[in-house]
Amino acid sequence: MRRIPRLSETADGQNWVGQFADGPDKFAAVELLDSLLLLDGEQVADSQRAGIEQLFARQYSGFSLRRRPIALYAEREFAESAIFSSSKTADKKGRLRLRADGPKSVKAISPRRGSARVGSEGPTAFVISQMVERNGRRYLNHPGPKSIRNRNVSVIAIVTDLIGSGTRVTTLLDKFWRVPTIRAWWSLNWVKFAVVSSAATKPGLEKVRNHRTRPEVIAEYTVPTLEDFEAGPAKRWRELIQNYGPPTGRGADAGGFAGTSALIAFTYRIPNNTPAIIHQSGGGWRALYTGPVPRSAKAAFLPLSEEENLENSVEAAGLELISPQSVEETKLLLVLSAIRGRASRDSRLELSERAYLSAADVDAALQLASSLDLLSPNYRLTDKGHSFLESSLKKEQPGKEVPTNQEPYYPWSLREPRVLASSVRRSSERPR
Repeated sequence: MRRIPRLSETADGQNWVGQFADGPDKFAAVELLDSLLLLDGEQVADSQRAGIEQLFARQYSGFSLRRRPIALYAEREFAESAIFSSSKTADKKGRLRLRADGPKSVKAISPRRGSARVGSEGPTAFVISQMVERNGRRYLNHPGPKSIRNRNVSVIAIVTDLIGSGTRVTTLLDKFWRVPTIRAWWSLNWVKFAVVSSAATKPGLEKVRNHRTRPEVIAEYTVPTLEDFEAGPAKRWRELIQNYGPPTGRGADAGGFAGTSALIAFTYRIPNNTPAIIHQSGGGWRALYTGPVPRSAKAAFLPLSEEENLENSVEAAGLELISPQSVEETKLLLVLSAIRGRASRDSRLELSERAYLSAADVDAALQLASSLDLLSPNYRLTDKGHSFLESSLKKEQPGKEVPTNQEPYYPWSLREPRVLASSVRRSSERPR
């Protein structure tokens, strides 16, 4: 199996860890660093493109005489209170009504607060341009209200790289909602909202899905937060956040923007949803890196082939195959082995986390399992499903031990462990 270095093994990772006191604090810092979800820029773009295509396929899963296009907008900050301007216009009966009338198109990129700095909306806007260039009949690039009317748009979709706290996406949804014409279209079911993101935290997903527009949300990767880990390591990491580094960072508190404590890093930036000790320098403290990832640390972000990713996922899940399996069969085994009791479509994020697979892979595996009678209609393992697992998997292997001075942890309720000897819920080997 090809192995990529853990982030803590790179020179930049070691320099960051070296700021902590020897002993338990340093061990906990290594654990925290190696728990980050690392995404290369091309992985982000690929998942955004796949999400946009998936959105279009969901809108027209059946036969349709006319496929209405989707309007795509890069998520960014807007100084205006509403996305479109409106003016009073007389209707057919002569009554004055507010009608959206501009602009002709929305700026995809705008420097932040009058500066020359452009954020992650730059790469996202390029992805949108690629999709429109590929199929201009399916997608529109930041259209204004006139184009939405003329092309009979079916979905207004916001595209982003990360749903962290969910604040920025819901703020942009609010700016669409403040346009009376948009509200009228939505209430008449002429247009729907959607959000396509490369990655998302579970709290961020919930906040966006609960917005008044009820958008459909598609996210490829699930971002871990401190709340996703066992009480022991989460407690140690919170102590590091309180005791080390700057008290604030890039418009965020010590725990990250809105207290998200997201554990993710991109090759082009570390978002401010991460704890300040990771993304912020100051007062003698050095961030893991600022701006794009340094060359010495980039090795930890190197993408693997699908087969190599699956090998790492199998190892991280504590499984061992009796014999080599195809890509589809391996994904199927990972998902079925991650099911605890009864699964559902709503639990695919939890299955994604347990199986170390993307949400799209989990969906495909669940569909395949149902078609093969490995899952019952209510998503429980059938006798055939249990037999499939028993004939394909050896006994569960313990994960690699991570050195720690963890205090004894006593769970509030009993649950079946996924990895027998790991000190955190996630394996020390970061799956790719």
